Amino acid sequence: MIRQMTIFDFLPSRYPDINDIDESEAARIVGDRLGVVFTYNDYFEQWECKKGKIKLSLEYDHFNLHDNHDLFLGVGYDCRNPICGGGSPCESIEQAIRYFERIIQEHG
Repeated sequence: MIRQMTIFDFLPSRYPDINDIDESEAARIVGDRLGVVFTYNDYFEQWECKKGKIKLSLEYDHFNLHDNHDLFLGVGYDCRNPICGGGSPCESIEQAIRYFERIIQEHG
């Protein structure tokens, strides 16, 4: 099973909805929770930081599906040694934090 539901899926969110805040505020909230500071990279047009050996990134984007153009928080990571990386669309700040925490635990 890829993602099992937990009690946290039913509890009210303690973070603001990404539709109600700008990208910089989302980056600040995620960074505060992870203990890092995201800075904006103008070239790649995304927020980036390093956590140990891992480079983390995030940015706002929209789904480009026939029936879904909702906003999401695109999160990603890049490891130099061993070479690895990945990313995911996250529909909430909580989901982005859980994704990054899992990546940091696995690769950090």
